[in-house]
Amino acid sequence: MPVFPKASAGPVRCIGLLITICCLGAQAHDLVPSTVGALQSSGIISENLDPIVRPQDDFFGYANGSWLNKVAIPDDQSSWGVSEAMTQKALEQLRDLMAAAVQSSDPEEQKVGRFYASFMNETRVDALGLEPIRAELQSIDALGDRSALSTALASLAQAGVNTPVALSIDPDPRHSTHYAVTLSQSGLGLPDRDYYLRDAARFVAVRRSYRDYIAQLLTLAGEPDGAARAARVLDLETRLARVQWSATENLDPVRTYNPLAVSLLEHHAGPLVWERYLEAAGVRTKVDFVILAQPSYIRGLETLWGTTPLETWRDYLRVRLLAARAPYLGAPFARTSFAFEGTVLNGIPQQKERWLRAVQLVDRLFGEASGKMYVARYFPPENKAKVETLVRNILAAYALRIDQLDWMSESTKREARAKLAKIHIKVGYPDRWRDYSNLRIEADDLVGNVRRATLFETARNLAKLGQPIDVGEWQMTAPTVDAYYDASHNEIVFPAGILQPPAYVAEADDAFNYGATGATIGHEISHGFDESGDKFDSDGNLHNWWTEKDHRLYAQKTHRLVTQYD
Repeated sequence: MPVFPKASAGPVRCIGLLITICCLGAQAHDLVPSTVGALQSSGIISENLDPIVRPQDDFFGYANGSWLNKVAIPDDQSSWGVSEAMTQKALEQLRDLMAAAVQSSDPEEQKVGRFYASFMNETRVDALGLEPIRAELQSIDALGDRSALSTALASLAQAGVNTPVALSIDPDPRHSTHYAVTLSQSGLGLPDRDYYLRDAARFVAVRRSYRDYIAQLLTLAGEPDGAARAARVLDLETRLARVQWSATENLDPVRTYNPLAVSLLEHHAGPLVWERYLEAAGVRTKVDFVILAQPSYIRGLETLWGTTPLETWRDYLRVRLLAARAPYLGAPFARTSFAFEGTVLNGIPQQKERWLRAVQLVDRLFGEASGKMYVARYFPPENKAKVETLVRNILAAYALRIDQLDWMSESTKREARAKLAKIHIKVGYPDRWRDYSNLRIEADDLVGNVRRATLFETARNLAKLGQPIDVGEWQMTAPTVDAYYDASHNEIVFPAGILQPPAYVAEADDAFNYGATGATIGHEISHGFDESGDKFDSDGNLHNWWTEKDHRLYAQKTHRLVTQYD
């Protein structure tokens, strides 16, 4: 099912860090193999330095000035730097692998090729028009009461549609050896509740564009009165936003941990029939309780569910379905989707090339299959071993830093050392790859592939309930240019994609890799001890292991940094 990012124990992603770690002329535009040769010894590309700038005056300008002067942000990007360039290179490598995979003798690789081909067959996609989602639209049209709406809420979410409730299956934050079901706020078409509630000019303009976007989607789908219906949908989403929690509130793993017995949830059910919802979601008979991330939101949703006309809810679900499927429908839908999602929301003037969108989709929905191919070509086992050594050495250095803290009590230090010693290290790729043998992929059915792959992932997550925690599971695909710390597993994870030049160069001096990839490693370790990670113990359970005095001293020190940043 769609996973709502929870502050309680979800992975903390850190893609932005690479912008600052690859200094001294790290090449973020030309990552072709010839660059690797230039990096082999020092890891430094001198042509990107600005010799006019004195390093003691402006080290960033000295290290990156020439690169900044000669590289422009591509028209299909909102920003450009080391991580974006590495991502582009990885996507190009995946494209070549996917395009050739149709001819592979391996059945799984053939599926990768067919999935990619289904997106690239633009003529077929355009010819089908709205047909791939007609049955889904008709099922929404047929919803005759709120009980049926409750079922549809879960069924659409299972198929990848953003609805007012997000259901996720993750380790229980207080009992990390067991999986639990969490219900979280969701269902907004704009990025955050503030987009609906703030009166600054840019938010007002975005809301106006969003209303027009909704109307365009309805009109393209053949629905009459698009403008009036769009206004009603926007009004409903605004009321949803008013009862949602802020991003800051959602960062608190204690406040967002609210277990409730399933029987009590169903007993207190109002117009939103939780029995029908949980049954359609496939969890009603598998769990005794659910975790409510935002209890007041659930109560507010109940009120809205009962007071909003059925037809408005049907229009809302139509729009959410159309928005989810538009990128995979014909050109009119895809253009309309990008004009709002890409240009209005993110300032990107030009849509990405079709091959790039195809690769990103396959990586997102079928990523362990394509990732296995990527690793076989671009990340040899010896690189994995070298990076694991880097990680272990930095963990040892981190332990020394804990010993030297002058503000942390000995009891807290003892627990900090224990947590550090138990951090699970994952480098490159999973030890066990996902089995996709039961997933059907067709070369001429793009929307069907998206739906089936999403439902496959839903079923895979549901199968976790009642089973031991899968400590080998990855939350990112191997080619991803990113890294994360997961508090519930107490693990740090570095995919093969982020362990490529110029962030990591196997042939370079150790000094370079400690300065570049080492910064990412240290950063991820620090998440185990920051204002969120410090609430989880060495076993990944939500448990306060700090003294009150330590918390107070830590807050005083971090406040200085906040003041400086402000």
